[in-house]
Amino acid sequence: KNKNNMKKNNINSQSIVNENSTKHKSNKSRTKKIEYEPHADLATCLERYTSGDPTILRGKLRVMPARNGAAFVTCDRGSFSRDVVIKDEKCRNRALDGDYVYVELMPLDGVGGGDDDDTSGYENGGDNVRKEITIDEFMENLKLDDGSNRPSAAAESTNKKTNDIDDEIGMNVDFEEEEYLIEDDVAIEGKTEPHGKNSDEVEEEVEMWHDDDAQMSLWDPVVNLRKKPKRSSKSQDNDSVVQRSGKVIFIIPPKSNVGKLPSELNPSSEDYRKEFSTRTIVGTLTKLPDGKRYLLVPNNKSLPRFMCPQGTNEENSENGSGEDGNGSAKALYRAIYTYGSWHATNKWPPCKNLTPLCGSCNVEDETKALLVEFDVDHGDFPPKVLKDVEQSVKSGRFYEKSGSSSEEDMGWKPTEEMLRGRRDYRNHRVFTIDPTTARDLDDALHITPLPDGRVEIGVHIADVSHFIQPDTAVDEEALRRATTVYLVDRVIPMLPRPLCEIACSLNENVERLAFSVVWRMNMDGTLSKKGEKEKCKKDEIWYGRTVIKSCSRLDYATAQNIIDGKVATGEKVVDETLWPKSRQPTGGHTFDEVAADVRLMHKVAMALRKL
Repeated sequence: KNKNNMKKNNINSQSIVNENSTKHKSNKSRTKKIEYEPHADLATCLERYTSGDPTILRGKLRVMPARNGAAFVTCDRGSFSRDVVIKDEKCRNRALDGDYVYVELMPLDGVGGGDDDDTSGYENGGDNVRKEITIDEFMENLKLDDGSNRPSAAAESTNKKTNDIDDEIGMNVDFEEEEYLIEDDVAIEGKTEPHGKNSDEVEEEVEMWHDDDAQMSLWDPVVNLRKKPKRSSKSQDNDSVVQRSGKVIFIIPPKSNVGKLPSELNPSSEDYRKEFSTRTIVGTLTKLPDGKRYLLVPNNKSLPRFMCPQGTNEENSENGSGEDGNGSAKALYRAIYTYGSWHATNKWPPCKNLTPLCGSCNVEDETKALLVEFDVDHGDFPPKVLKDVEQSVKSGRFYEKSGSSSEEDMGWKPTEEMLRGRRDYRNHRVFTIDPTTARDLDDALHITPLPDGRVEIGVHIADVSHFIQPDTAVDEEALRRATTVYLVDRVIPMLPRPLCEIACSLNENVERLAFSVVWRMNMDGTLSKKGEKEKCKKDEIWYGRTVIKSCSRLDYATAQNIIDGKVATGEKVVDETLWPKSRQPTGGHTFDEVAADVRLMHKVAMALRKL
């Protein structure tokens, strides 16, 4: 008995050792770290790009919102008819969604794809080649599960637990791409060409902008670029233009270094090295299995998870409706990612300056997080900015009572001195067309029929440069904000209200300073030449500073009603549901006159589209 027990114990011990050994080997293989390739030098990328190297392109990276999902880059020169595929995180090479990158195309013979890329079969049409299929074909091949092959609850629980652990500890799991999204490269005599055509036939089909007489007549393009061919739905089904794949070799630092990076104009600049670009990340925290470190899980699912600094502690917010199961919502955190800090041997990019931002699961907190994530949480304008604005508008400012209210509203009118040297369009029928909720009306239009059958068209932009001088505090603030941001429930303005909503807004029935372009067109949509009968090639276009007085504040719905003939068709009383009273003409102009101008513009626009 003792001998038999000893044998059983030895067998059990050996089986446990073997099991542990197998687990150790499995874990060892699953925890293989990703080693990214070193980035190329920016000067080298610029040199290759400007010299016309066909194996490099530049563009914005778009990552699919899935774990290790594929990414795509559109060439900013339009050299490729299809996006270039960046197939996995190793090929993305530490680039984030939204980054501008230099991409090197994978060789057609599969050489140079990296140790784990398996590009030999992927690129050269071997057994592993992935063909692009249509949605109809995909749905036909899709087999619905009736539940007979569904794993047991215990198996599902085990698989879920394993996947969750993989998520938390960052094991190098190989994820399948969705095959119907990617089509592979095919080499035809060393070139990527449509099947069934040789290089000579393809070359004959290339059309340049200078070959198009209509385009030359319209705006005479200076650079003779190749036109992108129009592809019908039928030709797309049979089109065999391949979709190339590539890998990121350099990440262009974002806007914090604008104007300091080496460029075609200043290739030797080194100012960008003095400043590190950053990006704001907003998300929630998740704890790693070791219980010591945290990962920041971004709200933007196209971004990877970020490793939090040592000593991070999770906090919960009492706002919200309880995502953590305890009646309280998980707190949202704000962190900073510094470009260049993600080393080649790190699974996750590091973040710093991690601070609690707000709660979640309520409109106010989620809106705040959204503004922070996209760097538009500008807050109030600084006092020095408001001081600059006060100086710029005070000469033409006045106050007047609004209706029955005792409060006075601010108004603005140009002085006689401001009008000197400007072309006067105050007596022209100028009007604006903007979204219904727009506050700052920055462009206006006019159209005038001419006796010879042509039309004069004018576009008038608010002359903001009259009020903002270069390098002032308000100029720097406008540069930082870049644009007015419209949300569902609020507006974040680019300029203080005295400028964006009053002095620089082309409101109806008030005089405003503008910068205008005025030109003449034929009714067939072509641009009229000056002295056309004398065959003069100079365009009849005028640019300059003007003063205007808009007569009507139209919105898109009203303009569409006019075009559709639902309103202003000769009736004496206009239906205010189709043309609201607040948007009706002022200054002596009539409904029929403004409606005729809108319809005339539409007629010329439709003729232009047919060219």
